[in-house]
Amino acid sequence: MKIIQIDKLALIDNHIYYIKKYVGNVVFLNKHSRIVRADMKFTLEIGALGDFKVSVDAIDLEANLITDTMKNDIRDRILEMEQSGDLPGVMPEAL
Repeated sequence: MKIIQIDKLALIDNHIYYIKKYVGNVVFLNKHSRIVRADMKFTLEIGALGDFKVSVDAIDLEANLITDTMKNDIRDRILEMEQSGDLPGVMPEAL
C-alpha cells in the first residue's frame, strides 16, 4: 500500500502545550489500485530542543494491513506537513 495523502485533520483539545493531538484521514492506494480511506489519530510532541516526535496511535482500517513501514511513511509525511506548516495549529472552535 502507498500513501496518497493525509487530510481532514483536526486538532484535539489538549492541556499540555508541547503535545498536539490530531484526528484525520489517511488515503492509501492498495496493490489492486483501489483507493482506501482510513481514520487515524496521531500525536506530535515537541521536545525541549525543538525536535519533533510523532506517534501514530490508531488507524481504523477494515483489513488491518498496516505494517511498521507504512507507519514510518505516515510519520515521515506528518513531519513534512509540520515543517511546511500544513498541520492545523488552532482548534476549530477557536476560529
